[in-house]
Amino acid sequence: MTTAARRAAYVLTFALFALLALQGAARAVEAPKDLVPKASCTSTTCHPGFAKKKHVHGPVSVGECDSCHVWKNNKHSFTLAEKSPKLCVGCHDDMDFPKKGEKKKEPAKKEAGAKPAKLFVHEPVAEDCLTCHDAHASDYKAHLISSVVELCGTCHDEELDKAKSKTAVSRHTAVFEGKACLSCHKPHSSKFAKLLPAAPMDTCLKCHDKPLEAGGRTIANLKEEITTHKVVHAPVQDKECLPCHTPHGSKLPSLLTATYPETFYAPFGVKAYALCFSCHDDALATKEQTKDTEFRNGERNLHYVHVHKDPKGRTCRDCHAAHASDQSFQLRASVPFGRIGWKLPIGYTRTASGGTCNSGCHAPKTYDRKNPVKYE
Repeated sequence: MTTAARRAAYVLTFALFALLALQGAARAVEAPKDLVPKASCTSTTCHPGFAKKKHVHGPVSVGECDSCHVWKNNKHSFTLAEKSPKLCVGCHDDMDFPKKGEKKKEPAKKEAGAKPAKLFVHEPVAEDCLTCHDAHASDYKAHLISSVVELCGTCHDEELDKAKSKTAVSRHTAVFEGKACLSCHKPHSSKFAKLLPAAPMDTCLKCHDKPLEAGGRTIANLKEEITTHKVVHAPVQDKECLPCHTPHGSKLPSLLTATYPETFYAPFGVKAYALCFSCHDDALATKEQTKDTEFRNGERNLHYVHVHKDPKGRTCRDCHAAHASDQSFQLRASVPFGRIGWKLPIGYTRTASGGTCNSGCHAPKTYDRKNPVKYE
């Protein structure tokens, strides 16, 4: 083919592409077709997919599209009657909430832990309901645009990653099972921070009011444990779980926020007891002689004696209950020991200046802060 012929072919090809492009542009700006007033929008030729979904919005299911949309000149052109969220709360008035800066009217009766003068509103609710909901139809309950976990994870990915991470030793099953995130959070607004449905501990005890199976072990009925014992751990007494537990997932057992030995025996190290020492002074276990603890024989620190044994240092859990007990200092009546879970008795009796331990660990031993007991 000659040079002139090739040029002619190029010009012809370019002209054909240009013509096709112009035709496509013409189709793109084609005027909307005329619509028959009040005709169904979910017919086989127009939006047929809505009816196939598991959950169809009420107005859509009965063909009342003009409840939310305003037609323009009987053309396929619509505007919303109002912007979201104002449009949505026109029907869903139970989702109403104060505007930014406006205080909600304080109820006559205050709930424990509540902040009635303030309402915590989920940010998408205040901005646009369609961030989370499909206005027409969905395969998910409440017309969500995806599953609860997937939807929450689009914004709260950092928190969700804690539960999904391969390095997570413990995961809160509530995050993924049942109502998932909605087990512990309200999706729209709440009188409680973090959109909790109730005060923090009350939220936890909604589930932890019975024994639960998780991670191959049984978690005790915490509500019963807390309410039936006389001496309660200070954070629990303050109705706070989060100083010790994280709600989504943890690199530590039992959703703990810091390290704490799992076993009956463990070598001592300050870092190993980071959870305890986040509140308690580590001098309780690092000073051999002290007056800063009541568990001492004269000035001999008996905490130090127990934890500084190599390799069988006794851990805090051996003598102290984490949540509540019937004895001072949350001392246990007994502690599970060994694979068979023998209830090793602690056998503690308190005196005015000391006490006696008649435990399964050793013969009865007495200590006294004022008149130290001498042992050979």
